[in-house]
Amino acid sequence: MLIYVNEFILQSNSATTKALNSICGWLKSKTDEHFTIDMLKSGSDFPCHKSMVRTFCATSSEPFMYSVLFTHPDITQVGRNWETELTVIEENGKTRMSILLQTNDVSTQVRSIPIATRPAVVGFLKRNNLLSSLTIGLNTKTIKNNRDDLVAFRSEIYRSDRTNPLVFISQSNLIIPNKLQAQLIGLAQVVTVSSDMDDGLMEEVLTKRYSCWDGAVNIIYPNNSDGSVSNRLLLSGDIKNWISSSKNIYHELLSLITSSTNSLNRRKHLSPTHVRAKRQKDQRAFLSSKIDEVRESTGSMLPIDKVMLEFDTMTSQHENEKIVLLQEVTDSTNMYYAAQSELEALSNELIIVKAKLETIESRSKNENRDPIYYYGEETDLYQGEISAHITKALKNHLDNSKIHSRKYDVLKDLVTSNNVDQVIDETLNKLNVEFKTFTQMTPKIREAFSILNVEVLNESGHNKAKFIGEPRYTATFAKTPSDTRRAGRNMISAIEEELF
Repeated sequence: MLIYVNEFILQSNSATTKALNSICGWLKSKTDEHFTIDMLKSGSDFPCHKSMVRTFCATSSEPFMYSVLFTHPDITQVGRNWETELTVIEENGKTRMSILLQTNDVSTQVRSIPIATRPAVVGFLKRNNLLSSLTIGLNTKTIKNNRDDLVAFRSEIYRSDRTNPLVFISQSNLIIPNKLQAQLIGLAQVVTVSSDMDDGLMEEVLTKRYSCWDGAVNIIYPNNSDGSVSNRLLLSGDIKNWISSSKNIYHELLSLITSSTNSLNRRKHLSPTHVRAKRQKDQRAFLSSKIDEVRESTGSMLPIDKVMLEFDTMTSQHENEKIVLLQEVTDSTNMYYAAQSELEALSNELIIVKAKLETIESRSKNENRDPIYYYGEETDLYQGEISAHITKALKNHLDNSKIHSRKYDVLKDLVTSNNVDQVIDETLNKLNVEFKTFTQMTPKIREAFSILNVEVLNESGHNKAKFIGEPRYTATFAKTPSDTRRAGRNMISAIEEELF
């Protein structure tokens, strides 16, 4: 599935070198491996743990082309592969970069729809000041509360040569304009209105169709062939529904924009396939010139057309075979990681079975002895819950007891014989790791909670964790924390204190 495709004009001295250097930095952030410009120009493949970096180049004649294909498996959806194509083109002293992001599903078991996202490499280009000053959406624009600004915006709406959508947003605390523009850079222009905008004046000048108020978002597309201008109005209620469904506002708006821009931009995109074709063309031209030199020096008439036809056929066969082999490698890699995921799931099930077996064995050893404690009104909300609380309490008491005293030995015997269920500790450890970098709820977090019989409900503005079928205990935490460095740790601490 095509997620994102775009092309950027780069401006800078040595723009090509700086663009390749930006790609090296981006690959480092993705793979934790060090890449150099020479590696990108080598035309080689570089396996990186679960991912693969493939490089291609065609530099015998202008345009000089360098392409990188980065492939890695989806961390949450087994059977899905993400592919990023980056191609740097230099011609007549000018440099541009073509970027494409897509998914490749290798299993019919993949049912979820991928989330629209802007490739992070775009951020690298912007931070390195490589984007041309003419790039669409480098900064947001604001319409002031006066007729001249509104008339100028109306002219922009109907401008016949406008090729990019306008994302017109009204005053709202739900959307940060600069954050939205960062997602849409190079694709669409974000336009805001001043806080004192006269809605009546706006509707008079722009008409109701192209106006925007009360937290709404109006996407205004480029002109149609008949001169009309289409739009899509999203009311504040639509935005709030996204939030209540745990959808990322910025990714949803990006998806609406790319659905209108991807088709045209893909036709302009230069992929590794184009680079290979360019390299083949360069090789053909080089051989033709060499044959002409030999013919002129010897006076012989070589059957050049036949020679070149055979060369083209052999080269094409070689390229096709290489493509097939690379796809087989990718498919085999995906099958391997799918098997690894199944193995991990089976290992978790085995841990649970072993824990249950140990419990049965422990009970059988003590069946002729009086029970250590009796159950009251409370029952386990998840497997081994009450035993875990008792064992942890005993361990705390053990730590405060005199070593080798009778109390110490009795408590030590009880703690040793009644270890906390390994699944409980592993699940809580996993949640602690996930919440360290928490930005939003993920399928992995929900799955970990479900092992402990906890569900997470989406409520207005926040998430609520509670035991399934037990409403007495709840822990509320934010959907999107403002401070990702500490907020996640604070959240999991509050959840553990209330529920575990």
